[in-house]
Amino acid sequence: MYIIEGIPTLVQLNRNPINRCPYAQVLKAGYDGMPADKWLDSLGEKLKADFPKLSHIYIEPNGHLTKLPKSVCYWGLKPINARYTVVNDLQKDQESIFAACSKSHRQNIRKAEQAGLIVETYDSGDLAVDRFCAVMNAVSTSKNYIKFELDYYRKVWRELSENQMAYISVGSLNSEDIGAYMVAYANGAAYQFYGGRTQKGRDLKLAQGFAYQTFMHAKKLGLGKYDMWGIAQFDQSGQLDPNDELYGIGQFKVAFGGEKQSSGQSFSVVYNRFNYHVFVVSKSLQQRVISLRKKLFINH
Repeated sequence: MYIIEGIPTLVQLNRNPINRCPYAQVLKAGYDGMPADKWLDSLGEKLKADFPKLSHIYIEPNGHLTKLPKSVCYWGLKPINARYTVVNDLQKDQESIFAACSKSHRQNIRKAEQAGLIVETYDSGDLAVDRFCAVMNAVSTSKNYIKFELDYYRKVWRELSENQMAYISVGSLNSEDIGAYMVAYANGAAYQFYGGRTQKGRDLKLAQGFAYQTFMHAKKLGLGKYDMWGIAQFDQSGQLDPNDELYGIGQFKVAFGGEKQSSGQSFSVVYNRFNYHVFVVSKSLQQRVISLRKKLFINH
């Protein structure tokens, strides 16, 4: 976890399986319209100082970044995170934000209030991340869901909260936690980094009320928008792809009335071209092996 040019930057270090050369992956990078030149220069210098043999940095941008360096390379890696998101405008008044929600979401938000849903928000402390992790362990995972270890969440939370750049919200009913979100914020916008709701939270239709209170807290902090992160791909008419793995959660997020947006294409900033080409070859071979295994499985 780095704070680069005031931007919270999550970095995952990996090694090429062929020559063990280190490379970095940066997920959910930057913000829409951000000039990336100074940010990438600062990030590159920091990572190369920590890892002198760094091959390249693989970037999955959050939005469309501008002023990219000349050393950028594009290659067809399958994105780890969804390229599509929905962003809620928090500059509207609360009545307008509520009215933008779908009818069923409005009903369930009121239902959560009547049921006695309690939403607690933390800006620091171990209790917050402990409750958050307990919820994450209980969340039913989808095929593309990445759940990290407690130490990872602790580190991210510690560094963000120490810089006053995050909050955790936990929703509970009758002393049982049914949902949790870790939200980072910078440059007037909030980003829903991680989180989810338990099966009970979904079954009782309380998740809408919990999610609504979570992003309304961002409004109380004076932030102008709330990026919910991760929805299914959508067409020119705005319809979500029903065959996309994120279709269900996408419908849930879109029903809060935000604007659907797409991020820019993922790319790599290359520092060692030879090792980068070795990386590309290794990934191509890996994809072929996976494809072959699928064919063999189907044939059997």
